[in-house]
Amino acid sequence: MSERADSRTAGSGATRMGASAGSVGPLFARIVSTLGASVSFDRAELALIESPEAIRVFEMDVAGTGEATESLEPKQRYPDAFWSVTPASPLLVRDDKTAGSRLVLSVRSERRPLGLLVLSSGSADAFEAAKTAALAPIVDLMAITLERERLWSLEERRQQRRAKLAALLPKIAEALDVRQVFLSLSGVIQEIVPHDILAFALLSPDRGGVKVQAATHAGLLDLPEYRFSTEEEALDTNWRFLLAQDLSLVRE
Repeated sequence: MSERADSRTAGSGATRMGASAGSVGPLFARIVSTLGASVSFDRAELALIESPEAIRVFEMDVAGTGEATESLEPKQRYPDAFWSVTPASPLLVRDDKTAGSRLVLSVRSERRPLGLLVLSSGSADAFEAAKTAALAPIVDLMAITLERERLWSLEERRQQRRAKLAALLPKIAEALDVRQVFLSLSGVIQEIVPHDILAFALLSPDRGGVKVQAATHAGLLDLPEYRFSTEEEALDTNWRFLLAQDLSLVRE
């Protein structure tokens, strides 16, 4: 298996740290167009940190289709010197063999590093100091935009998880319904508090009455809600439980 294929497999399970990939590609294309007004280059690469071992790379040729390609790569694709670059000190690398050059800029939010922006040119003098300084505000703006995209993506995923959990709540409530295990519960309590009947009731939302849900002598019940009719009963709405004895049956 090749190194690139291996990195794809390893990175697929990594927690996404960057912005939504679907939104970064078009954003990167617009940024490349903006950068072209300040400096001349042939190719641009945006490497976003995906995990401690993986990066998501967006690449675009200036003379190409105007669309960025995307791939998941090992972080080792770029040497350690690239990752040591700071926003205040871009790295200029000249290739004596091709007479070309590369400019490496750090993309960083106030809180954490986001990745690298690498510009490549076939000219050794493409990235003059004066022109390079003009890129700093654009790179800062890119970092802010990417961070906003990342936070938006995180919030979107949170909302999706909340929606899924909300859909599961009725099923969870049904599975945990105490009425289904009421007889077993009565048997356990019987050893501690001997009783003839154990009943389970819920207060109404306005705390003005109760509805009996189950009782050991009748199983699951479908009784109408009982509304408190006296002040003495209403005062009892803060009770957590009621123990009664020597009761007489008034009617069925």
